[in-house]
Amino acid sequence: MKKLKELLTKKIRNRYRMIIRNDMSLEERISVVLTPLNLILLVSGTFVLIATFVVLILFFTPAKEWIPGYETASDDWQLSELHQKIDSLELQIQFSSQRDQNLMRILKGEDAPNDHPQSTSLDDSVSALTDNAIGEEEAKFREEQEEKGIRIVSGGTDDRLNYSFITPLKGVITDTFSHVKDHRALDIVAYNNASVKAVLDGNVIFSSWTPEAGHVIILQHMDNLLSVYKHNSVLLKKEGNFVKAGEVIALVGNSGEITTGPHLHFELWYNGAPLDPRDYILF
Repeated sequence: MKKLKELLTKKIRNRYRMIIRNDMSLEERISVVLTPLNLILLVSGTFVLIATFVVLILFFTPAKEWIPGYETASDDWQLSELHQKIDSLELQIQFSSQRDQNLMRILKGEDAPNDHPQSTSLDDSVSALTDNAIGEEEAKFREEQEEKGIRIVSGGTDDRLNYSFITPLKGVITDTFSHVKDHRALDIVAYNNASVKAVLDGNVIFSSWTPEAGHVIILQHMDNLLSVYKHNSVLLKKEGNFVKAGEVIALVGNSGEITTGPHLHFELWYNGAPLDPRDYILF
């Protein structure tokens, strides 16, 4: 073992000269004396320097985020943002589901479910929000508006319940609102292709054909108030359109299975419950 150790020591300490010459003139360009020990030390030192450089980069630069499985503050923020988006989507799905259920009830002419009692009159909400009678100037203004065919339902100091309804169609009322007859609407007869107007500003949430009611358009107004227009000949607005009060949205027709001639079947709904349109609109 001693001889072997001495042999290895001698081997790694042997000196070797590496000479680089010009191939054409054989002129010596570089001459380096090396030993196996020096070569091992050089390679080891280079490896240590490279490893130290990599460790410093990983600890003191964002490059550490490239390491698989490494969690950063940005990951937590992104995860929190993702949770918020999921919660928002869940609320949107619930809203869309509730809206679809309301639309189905409205198209079928059904009342709101008994286990979810709703207000059946805008007057109830109005009276609950105002304690004082309207002034003389406001009363005069309302009289002037009613002469123009506009009836105002005021919520007192609460601007969310201030309404100025426009008459959807001028014509002859042939069938009135009645819970007894299960007719939760107003039928207005007019000449064919007469203009049907929006009673309030709102968004079109339904504009399509149904077998029973023909061409139907439904507007969503403020405070969960809906207006429904059935049996039209032509629909002039599409779903997603915003319309102003008094804007023409359809033409009177005789479409659908349940109809006896050109007329408008008009419905007014508040919080999922039907209202008598004559209580709020002058016809």
